[in-house]
Amino acid sequence: MKIIKIFIILIIAASGTYHLQAQDKDTLYSEPVRVLSDSSKVKRKKLSRSERLDKKYQTLPDPRRAGLLSAVVPGLGQIYNKKYWKVPLIYGLAATDIYFIDWNNGQYEELLGLLFEQQNTGSNETGLSEDQLINLADEYRRNRDLLIILGVVLYTLNIVDAHVDAHLIEFRVNKKYFNAVNIKPVNYQLATGEYQAGFTLSLKLK
Repeated sequence: MKIIKIFIILIIAASGTYHLQAQDKDTLYSEPVRVLSDSSKVKRKKLSRSERLDKKYQTLPDPRRAGLLSAVVPGLGQIYNKKYWKVPLIYGLAATDIYFIDWNNGQYEELLGLLFEQQNTGSNETGLSEDQLINLADEYRRNRDLLIILGVVLYTLNIVDAHVDAHLIEFRVNKKYFNAVNIKPVNYQLATGEYQAGFTLSLKLK
């Protein structure tokens, strides 16, 4: 009797173990792994010439914005155009111009003081006459005014340079996608049989 009970218990234990193993197999293989084939990969679309040109134009600097930036802060338009080497040149010229404006203005004011002393006391520490002091003062004043005008010219050139340089960048992009313009002289024969000089204009895409 005991042997029969033991035999029944072993059968029940064996059936339970088999059931658990079957569940584990179902869990492991319920979701098979999917491997993507090469044909399912996304291929990059090849852009046409016009699409490449449009995409390039979107990244080009705006000439109007470049000029406006240089008008607000000198050199900022050049930074916008990625011409960084021009910025030290602009500020170097501006600093030199400001230095000589200040120096000539200082000399002019000093001579005005000496001229005032000459007119009130009849002499001055330099020993120069009144006419000499007036001539020197006028010379330094003229130099100062010319340097101020030069500063305005440099400021204007800074704006023009940023604006034109942005246009040149656009021109170089056009040159990349278009051949140079070809102009050829030709002779046209008129209905009367006479010949008339002219020319042909051609523009070829690369």
